[in-house]
Amino acid sequence: AYTVCGTTCSIQRTCREAGQILENRTDPGKQGGRGMDMEKKIICETVGGEGCGLRRVLELIGGKWKVLILCAMHSRGAMRYGQIRKAIVGITNTMLAQSLKEMQDDGLVERHQYDEMPVRVEYSLTEKAGSLIPILLELKDWGEQNL
Repeated sequence: AYTVCGTTCSIQRTCREAGQILENRTDPGKQGGRGMDMEKKIICETVGGEGCGLRRVLELIGGKWKVLILCAMHSRGAMRYGQIRKAIVGITNTMLAQSLKEMQDDGLVERHQYDEMPVRVEYSLTEKAGSLIPILLELKDWGEQNL
């Protein structure tokens, strides 16, 4: 478990690359009163500060639509623009186009254009985006259980 601002969560990645894990400590008796030791790690010296991995992730997938786009594309594989638009309720053409472009620039989505008439374009997730999916599924599960 990791501590962010005093809240324990199950984030699996830390700012280890930036060398900002400040402390490891055991906290006996926290898991259901069974007296088991649980290691807590502070993720960043200042949460959201420069070099914080959490901040970088939020910059990458923040906003209302990017997580939904990632999940839609994960469950359906390569998709055309219109298929993505139909799969995500409420997204506008502008927001979808902007989000796909940003995700492409960030290395989360690949755009494949086929030399056909009419032109066919498909979007698919990169390996980098695929590694985010288990984390997003954990968030989805948490939301279904707690909200």
